Amino acid sequence: MFRKIEFDQLKLTNQFHDYEPIYTKSELSETELTEIVRKNVCIQAVLADFFSLKLDNLSTAFCFKERSKKDAEIILSALSQLFKSAAAANFSDCYYSVQLHGAKPIVSLIMRRLYAERSINPFIAHFSEKTEFANDIRQTIFFELDKEHIDFEKVEDISEEYHRFLYNCFKYECNYSILASGFSMDELCSDQYLHSVAKYAKHLYLLVYPIEINGKTEFVKSIKLSV
Repeated sequence: MFRKIEFDQLKLTNQFHDYEPIYTKSELSETELTEIVRKNVCIQAVLADFFSLKLDNLSTAFCFKERSKKDAEIILSALSQLFKSAAAANFSDCYYSVQLHGAKPIVSLIMRRLYAERSINPFIAHFSEKTEFANDIRQTIFFELDKEHIDFEKVEDISEEYHRFLYNCFKYECNYSILASGFSMDELCSDQYLHSVAKYAKHLYLLVYPIEINGKTEFVKSIKLSV
């Protein structure tokens, strides 16, 4: 169950960084890009938001941390070829904050293939499975999930990789969101995948707000975590 809250009750972290454009050192083929997306949950999560609801001109941001500088550079290079605009801030060894805008057409080709192969992380696939806005709420409003009524012993654990991605995103800033705009409020209240994500968060928030797409007003449902 969700309870309505005011904006100033959101306990989210946000930091400001000095971003620099990401430049491709060498062109990657479609096959190479597909393999990079297949192996990296952080890229899957971001691409899914653009792909599922065809939000080609969406802007987003997220954080990721890799074990080596080489691995981080592979992800940055891929992002620079998948998006019209990409910038990054390096604030700790292999820890990056990335800003992205405008998915290129190749994103649809890659994601369509990976969905067909069932190569997308199941939690990412679940939240992006609906391809139309629910629009059951048509106002700007904020909610917090009431965790007291959830039996977390019966809730499935999320994968270690997806948990690491969410923690890295929400520990230092709140610009990233899990988009669940295709789900109604009733569906989200009882959604077991949502409960699994909430299991690892101090607070889970749902933000509803309007955006204009091709002259039509749609209402986004944006999930944010306090970890």
